[in-house]
Amino acid sequence: MKRTLFLNNRFTKLFLVLVVSMLFCTTAKAGSITGVMSVFDSSWTEFQLDNNPVTGSSGKEDYVGAGDKVGPGWGGQAFDAEYLFYKRTGNTLSIGLQTGFNITGKLAGGDGADVTALTDGPVKTGGINYYAGDLALSFTDPSPVPGEVDSGAYEFAVDFGLYTEDYSGGNHGDKVGGNTETGGGGLGSGIDGAGLYSVTSWNNDMVGSFSGSDPFAMKTGTLLGDLSTNSWDKETIGSDTSFARIVSFDLADLGLSIGAGDGFAFFAHWTMSCGNDEINGGAAIGAAGDDSAAVPEPGTVIMLGIGLVGLGVVAARRRRLRAVSVSGQRYGGNGL
Repeated sequence: MKRTLFLNNRFTKLFLVLVVSMLFCTTAKAGSITGVMSVFDSSWTEFQLDNNPVTGSSGKEDYVGAGDKVGPGWGGQAFDAEYLFYKRTGNTLSIGLQTGFNITGKLAGGDGADVTALTDGPVKTGGINYYAGDLALSFTDPSPVPGEVDSGAYEFAVDFGLYTEDYSGGNHGDKVGGNTETGGGGLGSGIDGAGLYSVTSWNNDMVGSFSGSDPFAMKTGTLLGDLSTNSWDKETIGSDTSFARIVSFDLADLGLSIGAGDGFAFFAHWTMSCGNDEINGGAAIGAAGDDSAAVPEPGTVIMLGIGLVGLGVVAARRRRLRAVSVSGQRYGGNGL
């Protein structure tokens, strides 16, 4: 009897170890990370922070250090770039950005009027206006190390369609963008139509000491396609307010050989006009090695558990059925 209990305990422990290991060795999903807005549910996957989509660390940079340091600059929660997420449905790629910076395009933390050339910036402190940059994308690895990215390496941009100015060291900087082809109001209007662009040049006029946060915003480019999703959200978690911007576009608009069943790697970057904080990340999708595809569904884990328990029962039964000769007596089957 003791041996039977030992076998049962051994297989129980094995089952628990395997299940726990599977749960902790999967790609981090949004729902398992602290400080993430509820709009980023478990259908989203984190970018890998160090631009390595296979071996990278957690795709988040959600912290405010001593003296409101957010890295490389300061400013506290209002300038904290926090998370990058992605998901793919067929030929549609969706990217989610979470930041403490107001990326709604509206004043008063998203509750006021639209930001324009005649208003303050979405974030204003010390008498200076600050603006959200564009989401920079590359489908070739721009650099394996964050902070060492050559801004010219990001060949695409997602423009949220927001009014934007660079830093320029004053209350109002130079207006960024204004491609006439998108109805943005003409060159230098400060606003481009929302969409996916092929970038010709970037505007990187930020605080000089934070130039490593570039690229900031598209200066000139060519519209490739509209966004099927371009939404924002706002949520207070604990004492911090965060903002989300979610965009979706058709991969066919990239002009690359990426079909619904193809795999690929890509990289993303975002910062604001001062460059106080930035976030970079890489991801691999589909055949290129998206490890999120290998995460077992809950049903898979359950089936694995049933299988392991079954193996334990069979092994224990086989041991009991082996005849054991003791003092000329034969014990087996129900003899134990």
